[in-house]
Amino acid sequence: MKKTLVLVGNWETVCKKVYERAQELISKYRIKPTLRSLFYWAADAEGLIVHSQVAYKKLSENFRKWREKHGCLDILEDRTRKIVRYDNRELKDLKATVRRSIQRLVKWLREESWKVPRWYGQVTHVELWVEKETITLVDLIARELQVDVFPTRGFSSATKLFEAAQYLGKHQRLNIVLILTDWDPSGWQIAKTYEEKAKQYGASAYFEVIAVLPEQIEKYELPTIPPDDPSFKRILRDSRAKAWVEYCATWGLDPKPVELDAFAGLRPQEFKDLIAEKVDSLFDKKTHDEVKKLEPKRKQEAEELATKLEELLKQSK
Repeated sequence: MKKTLVLVGNWETVCKKVYERAQELISKYRIKPTLRSLFYWAADAEGLIVHSQVAYKKLSENFRKWREKHGCLDILEDRTRKIVRYDNRELKDLKATVRRSIQRLVKWLREESWKVPRWYGQVTHVELWVEKETITLVDLIARELQVDVFPTRGFSSATKLFEAAQYLGKHQRLNIVLILTDWDPSGWQIAKTYEEKAKQYGASAYFEVIAVLPEQIEKYELPTIPPDDPSFKRILRDSRAKAWVEYCATWGLDPKPVELDAFAGLRPQEFKDLIAEKVDSLFDKKTHDEVKKLEPKRKQEAEELATKLEELLKQSK
């Protein structure tokens, strides 16, 4: 299929297909995708637009207009902006509010309270450190696996790294930090920096980059950042670039940066499986099976408490 300067076909068709892809991801993974991940899908999986920063900006502009036209604005994830609301003008019915709170508590006691947490009794403590907070798929996986997530936004600030290190050092555990970062000079060195800072700030942990790696770029044919993206040239001017270029040569790879968004956008299932398999390999199932023996007794206790609360509700009518 021959590509024009920006796109193939027309924007109405492109935007409709991008929207359908977003719906598919929401239905399958229960997450809202980012525009960046949809861009990689449209450009490199479907050939709907050219793999360029110009095309990305055009997609952003035209997809916004298309969503406004069709009333489909609530489809993308945007974590770069957050609204904080403190204006509360509701005057609550105190008795009704207390009753609803007790009803919720009863429901929690019967359905959740007695369950032993997945990592209870485990020797290891696993965290996911992600260079970008826009990779929403990581949040989904973390919730399922019940592990902590730290969006580092690159090398992060000293304040946030200190806070993270203090938490890692709070308990006597085997701390394992799995890092997801772009494939570029900074991402290549990020694990070493994290390890040094964690030690400097009083924590001990093992750090491992699990994506994006050269073998993943080759296996899944992941595309680079659009060459006309200003960050492309900026990345290659990085002080770490020379050593990174030499390392790329050992893999027979062109020294071109690859974003996490490309991996998550083009191969969401493989991206999810990669993280899940790595985390599960650090999880001791025998220990978990043993501690789950506590659940029957806890469930009985929770039922007794729930029954007492229900009796209290009946008396308050």
